[in-house]
Amino acid sequence: MEFIAKLVRERSNELKVLKVTRNTKPSCPHVISLINSIDSPSAPWVILQKLSPVQDKLYEGSELSGKVVQLCWDLTEGLAYLHEHHLAHLDIKPDNLVYDYAFRLQIIDFDLAIQVENEDTMVNEYRGTRGWSAPPSGGTGMNTGPLCGTDPSWQTGGRAVVLSSAFSRLATLLDCRRIADGNRATTATVVA
Repeated sequence: MEFIAKLVRERSNELKVLKVTRNTKPSCPHVISLINSIDSPSAPWVILQKLSPVQDKLYEGSELSGKVVQLCWDLTEGLAYLHEHHLAHLDIKPDNLVYDYAFRLQIIDFDLAIQVENEDTMVNEYRGTRGWSAPPSGGTGMNTGPLCGTDPSWQTGGRAVVLSSAFSRLATLLDCRRIADGNRATTATVVA
């Protein structure tokens, strides 16, 4: 197993969020696990498992091209877990998704993530990467609304469309939707 050390940027919530997910039981296999953290005079470092970036494999015929449905399910489970624990990632995009040897997707990069009091918490500030933010802003990059405008069904569905079009130029459209049973995702519906 290989590891990476990542410098935690000033004003980043990454270490705080990773500690919350590490201390929450049961853990989620679709959220990167904090191995360790190291304090240094300049800034803390986090030690994480080195995994393969999804972004590098977004082309037809790649080793991930036949695994779109599983990746969508993993993303749905990871987002449901975060939201169940009142964590909003706020920057879900292919650059922040990795996979392990078993092609299990994991969410990474919690620099912009926040912990909110409850799922009705409103955030009225810009967060995330333009073009990847969730409605109600119309995807313009302005997150507002319950749980910071990060409805898991939109995050997964929107990403599923991007992932599937990247995997296949045949324009296969996937819409993975979170079906809620309380706050937990229990199933996903795939519409081709």
